[in-house]
Amino acid sequence: MVRGAGVGDGVAENNQILHNDVKNIFNGILSVSVASNNAASDTIVQFNYVHGVYYVGIAADRSPNTIIKFNEVVNNGIGIYYRSIPALSGAGTIVKCNNIYGNSLYDAQNEATDGSILLAELNWWDHPVDQIQARYLVL
Repeated sequence: MVRGAGVGDGVAENNQILHNDVKNIFNGILSVSVASNNAASDTIVQFNYVHGVYYVGIAADRSPNTIIKFNEVVNNGIGIYYRSIPALSGAGTIVKCNNIYGNSLYDAQNEATDGSILLAELNWWDHPVDQIQARYLVL
């Protein structure tokens, strides 16, 4: 999990999570902000194999400018989770060029309540209808 706290301004910035095999745990890779002084931004999540995770495979939770690319996200509860709220925006997050399929609850769950848009394109969703929905973010 990437989340700042207790150091400097409390923001964890410019972290990279690369080339991991994440499996058989409750939550996988998380970039999370819970307050302005306990936050994460500009996190890069790339080239990971996230599978068999009970709940969320990869999350960008109120974490602006998170880049989620070139990951295999399969057979989790929720593949990709995104949340953005007025008090803590996740704006600028990109989910691109991932294989996201076979997740039991949602392949992607978008819980933005602040009007921000999650850019999710060029992902492989294992179903043509899902690809159309992802392009227009009706997830």
